Amino acid sequence: MLAVLKEEGFADNTLVVFYGGDHGMSFPFGKSNSYENSSRGALIVRWPGVVKPGSVDTGHMVSTLDFTPTLLDAAKLPAIPNIDGRSFLPALKGEKMSGWDRVFTQYNAAFGNNWLPMRCMRTKERSYIWNAWSNGTKKYHTENMAGLTWKAMLAAAETNPAIKARTDHYTFRVPEEFYDLTQDRFERSNLIAEPGRKTEIEAMRKELLAMMKRTGDPFAEAFARRDDKDFVAGVLEKVKQEYGGKKGGS
Repeated sequence: MLAVLKEEGFADNTLVVFYGGDHGMSFPFGKSNSYENSSRGALIVRWPGVVKPGSVDTGHMVSTLDFTPTLLDAAKLPAIPNIDGRSFLPALKGEKMSGWDRVFTQYNAAFGNNWLPMRCMRTKERSYIWNAWSNGTKKYHTENMAGLTWKAMLAAAETNPAIKARTDHYTFRVPEEFYDLTQDRFERSNLIAEPGRKTEIEAMRKELLAMMKRTGDPFAEAFARRDDKDFVAGVLEKVKQEYGGKKGGS
């Protein structure tokens, strides 16, 4: 593609964006989840005269929702009214932007109308995940468990207690997960029940709820009443019936 741009004489005035992400690799704790390995992807931007070659930005957390506003801004076109994303054009130019220290991720359904809704708020140092589908008995099961990796983990779990605990955690989950990414980069130790974490957990809950209400998330009220298992189950069933038959409902 770059060679064609050069041949046509557009190489020096074309903004090229490469996003290497598709909801994570299809491995356990990857695809079809809200973990970091499920949602983080490489973003490479080439824009001669604007983006400094070889520069690396580790200071801003952006979402795919921000791509469209950024491209419109770069092309000096009007913004789309009421769009959820924001332009990070200043960051591409090497400027520092405030308020770009968190992202929200959502997952709804896998193939076969298999609803496993999750909501997550993530900063550089913390992650909070709500598993709306988790009720203590339902098992998580989707396409990322169909390959050799999950089978190998199950086989190893028969003799390794640590791996057994990991596979049990992945299969059943708990409604809420909280991770300290400074000490636990790969989200292995769920600290949701730690007394010393209550203040920061509650702060993330409030911010996640505010986002869900602001964007009209159909699970907003269920999250607000997440301790009422019957209510959450009712909302899940209602949403499943409403959206399940629609193409692209996930």
